[in-house]
Amino acid sequence: MRLELDAFARQPLKELVDSLSAGGALVPVREMPALLSDVDVVIHLPGDQQLTVPGRVVNQAGAVGVYVQFTPGRGLTMLEAALEKATREWGLLDLFGDADVASQIREMSTREKIELARIGGREAREVLVRDMEKRLHLEVLKNPGITDEEIGEYSAIATLSPGALKWLARQARHIRRRNVLMNLLTNPGTPTDSAVSLLKRLPRAEIARIGKSSGRVRDAVARAARRILDEGGRR
Repeated sequence: MRLELDAFARQPLKELVDSLSAGGALVPVREMPALLSDVDVVIHLPGDQQLTVPGRVVNQAGAVGVYVQFTPGRGLTMLEAALEKATREWGLLDLFGDADVASQIREMSTREKIELARIGGREAREVLVRDMEKRLHLEVLKNPGITDEEIGEYSAIATLSPGALKWLARQARHIRRRNVLMNLLTNPGTPTDSAVSLLKRLPRAEIARIGKSSGRVRDAVARAARRILDEGGRR
């Protein structure tokens, strides 16, 4: 049976953190599962995160729900890690209050923003990667929760710090994706030496197009593309 546990309120999420020390959770149900039956608990966490953890019904709490003892394994390990991160984020953001995340971040000190950039969820990352404090940008890119979709989006931001763009240009996993590679080449904030090094990853026909482009890339990158073609032709 599949059970749903919605943690989109501070109290249920706090109770989940507290109860996990005993290896389980109280799960509200509409249809009462049998005692000792195996279930999958789908847990909805703040930040659009959803985890499925297998377990067994070990007690029934009347109309309140059932107590599920989680099965040790990857699902439980991921849940523990997600809850540890969520509790750290609570110290910086009120994820359930009336004030939006952007407003809360504006009131933070630089030190708090840096910490949030390292551990914050997607909503916080979306704000911090556009913050005027350039030191935050690299921390956002290194955030372990960042997605490939976000990397593709952020690599096109012209105000991203040159240091963050330079770091990204060295990450083989990310620049294998064409959209990230092309974003870095055309982003005016990418350091010229980083952009030139990326040119060499392109097919000759694409380098030729960049060499002929007007306005698509900076002049220095276009000149480098033509130089690469000239050097290749003389070999």
